[in-house]
Amino acid sequence: MAKTLFTPLPHDPLPPHPVLVLPGMGATDSSTALLRRYLTKQGIRAYPWNIGLNHGRIGRMLPLLQDQIISIY
Repeated sequence: MAKTLFTPLPHDPLPPHPVLVLPGMGATDSSTALLRRYLTKQGIRAYPWNIGLNHGRIGRMLPLLQDQIISIY
C-alpha cells in the first residue's frame, strides 16, 4: 500500500473556520497551493492571501490583510 504524503486531520464535531494561508517572506500564494489543497480536501475552507509577494512591509500589507479577512468571514 502506498503511503500518502499527508495523513487525514482528526475531525472536530464543529465545522472548521475558514483559514487564510499566508506565504513566507519573499514568497507568493503559489508557495502555499499544496497546503491549501490539502486543507480543502480535509473540509477546511482555505484561502490564499491574494496580495502578491510577501515583502515583509507589514504597514502596507495590514490593511490588505484586514480586507481579505473580512471578505472570507
